[in-house]
Amino acid sequence: ALTPGHFLVEEPLTVQVDPSANQSTTSLTSRWKVVSQIRHEFWKRWSAEYLNSLQERRKWSTQSPNVEPGQLVIIKEDYMPVMQWPLGRITRTYKGDDGAVRVVDVKTQNGEIKRDITRLAPLWKKEKEPLPPIETKSRSEEPSPKRLKTSSSMLVSMMLVALLFLPQTCVIRSTYKLT
Repeated sequence: ALTPGHFLVEEPLTVQVDPSANQSTTSLTSRWKVVSQIRHEFWKRWSAEYLNSLQERRKWSTQSPNVEPGQLVIIKEDYMPVMQWPLGRITRTYKGDDGAVRVVDVKTQNGEIKRDITRLAPLWKKEKEPLPPIETKSRSEEPSPKRLKTSSSMLVSMMLVALLFLPQTCVIRSTYKLT
C-alpha cells in the first residue's frame, strides 16, 4: 500500500535509517518557527476558504435560506485578528423590503450587538430541501462564473499529515541532504 511516507522519503520504506539520523541538527527554536509558520498558513487558508464558503450567498442564480434565530455565527471584525473573532448566537432578525434578512441581533459573550449579515459567517447550515432557482431571461446568455471548490476536510487532513511527518522530514533532509 502507498503511504505518505513513500512521498516524503521518495524511496521504499525498507531503507535502513542511519543511527546518527536521530540526532537532529535543527534546533528546537527553528523547528518551532517552522511549525508556527505552518499553523499560521493553515489558519490563513482555512479562514479564507472555509469561512468564506460558510458566508456564500447566491443572490441572482438561486435563492439562499435566511439566517434564523438560534443559529451560531462567527462575527467578522476588521481590526481584530481572525483567530480572535467572537462567536455569537442570533437572537432576532430584521427583514428588508424583499423579505430577505438583512440585519440581525447577535448575543455574544460581551452582550448583544446588531450586525448586518455580510459581517457574519454561520457555523452550520440547516439541510432542507433545495430551493428552486430564480428564473432570469438572460441566464442562458451569460456564462456562470466557475468557482474553485475545495474540501475543507481534505485540507485539514493534508495539514495534519504534514505536521505529523515534519520531524521525520527534518531528520531525512539533514541525513541525506535531499533538495
